[in-house]
Amino acid sequence: DPFSSAQFPTGVTVQQVDVTTVGRNLSLLSDIALAWSTRQARNLQAYRSLAVEQTTVGGQEALVVDYAYIPQATTSAGSGSIPVVARAQDFLIQQDETLTIITLAADANIFEAESKTWGAILNTIEVQ
Repeated sequence: DPFSSAQFPTGVTVQQVDVTTVGRNLSLLSDIALAWSTRQARNLQAYRSLAVEQTTVGGQEALVVDYAYIPQATTSAGSGSIPVVARAQDFLIQQDETLTIITLAADANIFEAESKTWGAILNTIEVQ
């Protein structure tokens, strides 16, 4: 939204990785989600997991990891500025040894307001 006062860009990313890049000997999606969340905690500043829930995406069973963090780009804005908090959801879908990760991210102040957009995007996803 170009008219939004949000300081963090709203976005969607999709990636596919081998399950072994998340962790070894992981077969259950719940174990994969825990390993993924641990990995995110190492990579994202001030990462806080808010919830992990079961869902479906494109007819596939999935887990959604809901979290917040402080994007690195906003930490360099100056010591007198308030850091931006981003909120994101990672939808984890496992197919054999492949993990599809769909990330929805926005400024935490507008994340909920984007729910219709998120729903429309997720309704078009077909995991292959």
